[in-house]
Amino acid sequence: MIITSPLVPDSGISGPRRSVLARTDVCGQAGLPLPGGARRLMFDDDVWDFTHVIGLPVQMSLARRRFDFAAITDLRWRLVAKELIFAMLVPRHEAVAPLPRAYRTVLHLNTVGGRLIELTRFLHWLAGRDVASLEDIDADRCEEYLGRRRYVRDGDDTVVGELSPATRRSAAQVVVDLVNYRELFTADRVATALRPWGGATASAIAEMPSGRTMNKTPPLEGSVLQPLLAAALYLLSAFGPHAVELNHQVGEADQRWSRNASGLLAPTGVPAAQITRVLQDYERDGQIGRAHV
Repeated sequence: MIITSPLVPDSGISGPRRSVLARTDVCGQAGLPLPGGARRLMFDDDVWDFTHVIGLPVQMSLARRRFDFAAITDLRWRLVAKELIFAMLVPRHEAVAPLPRAYRTVLHLNTVGGRLIELTRFLHWLAGRDVASLEDIDADRCEEYLGRRRYVRDGDDTVVGELSPATRRSAAQVVVDLVNYRELFTADRVATALRPWGGATASAIAEMPSGRTMNKTPPLEGSVLQPLLAAALYLLSAFGPHAVELNHQVGEADQRWSRNASGLLAPTGVPAAQITRVLQDYERDGQIGRAHV
């Protein structure tokens, strides 16, 4: 069951009903450039659409560029989500910077989108257990949610596998963020005394493998690695200088030709395909010699 409630101060929170971030230009504050004439994205919007932001990576899907806060039915928690996500995008904002445990660096838009997805899942999980306020969250609730995100379950709710440490870390991070940004939230917030998992980091809670442990892929044996490195060194020292000189000659020839041909501009690209063919000829003949592109 999803609990809905009006946007009013709760959990002993006093002060204005409207967030201090209301009417804020999100992209303007976050330094995310938009094309001229594009609609400004405002904090009060229930959907933050970053589709037209300039310079986002191609691999970031259109779905991940739309932050849908409307999926959070409880209006108090929707505001909490907006305030939290804004804080991650604009850590130097005057309302965010004083928070002692807030992030000091800007998180990537794709990372923040993932945080919102997990936060929405957590809030729906709370509502399904008739939790009326974030203040009602205790250490047992946190541990219960982490347990739900630790295992894969079938249709009968039977554990059939275990999820990755990254999934567990996301689940723990949601709770940690609600604690760390508590003072920012206007309409609802966790209890002051809540310190889940003894204040451990999300990575430690999720039992993430240490970066100092040995790689899963074992290193090559010396009998394989040493001949490979020797061959690479030979190619670099024997063919490298010739490839550089050939590239220089090709560039000069193209510039001379383009200056003599009307209506053409001097080329700026490197003829990598032609140079590759020349090097392949060297490799096939087993010798270093002159070749024509």
